[in-house]
Amino acid sequence: MSVKSKMLDVRPKAAITNWTKRNVGTFIVIAAIAIVWQLYWELANPLGNLYFPSIAFSIDQTVSNSDIIIEATRITFTEVFAGFAFGVFVGVAIGILYSESFLLRQASLPMLVFIYSLPFAIIAPIFIVWFGTGVAAVAAFVGLFSFYPVFINTITGFTHVDEEFYYLGEVCGATRWQMIKEIKWWAAFPHVVSGIKIAVQQS
Repeated sequence: MSVKSKMLDVRPKAAITNWTKRNVGTFIVIAAIAIVWQLYWELANPLGNLYFPSIAFSIDQTVSNSDIIIEATRITFTEVFAGFAFGVFVGVAIGILYSESFLLRQASLPMLVFIYSLPFAIIAPIFIVWFGTGVAAVAAFVGLFSFYPVFINTITGFTHVDEEFYYLGEVCGATRWQMIKEIKWWAAFPHVVSGIKIAVQQS
């Protein structure tokens, strides 16, 4: 076996070993939770699986109802992904529009922030009235959750571009659209990504 072949053979083993070492704490915690779960079910759970199901019972029920779980997971993923994608797209687009118009920001941004501060439990019934209880309602609700972090962070990124970038655009003779596409977008991109991360957590 050549030296190169030996190196290719060792790399996967080394990667698996390093991954195992990094996650040994996680494995210990999972094992501890499983042990405590089973001990509690056997020693301090008078109602059996009715109140606190055992690990074996939980696995059995999951396997027995896998078709229902898979279908429900598919529907939920579709609703969440559609709402998240729509919220991010609209948040970025409107955020850029607001960042380019000082008058628009001053006129309507406080109202948007006020709407975002309302408890979502109050807004949810309105979405049910508007969209019903199907996929559209859930997607719209998730889109609202995703919209605001991306929207606010996009405005923050586009309105805090360093003066050197503006000077560079002027020297190069860039148009307003070129400034947005080639300079401001990339300068604001870390803020946009931060907003998307927040939106993922809230979705």
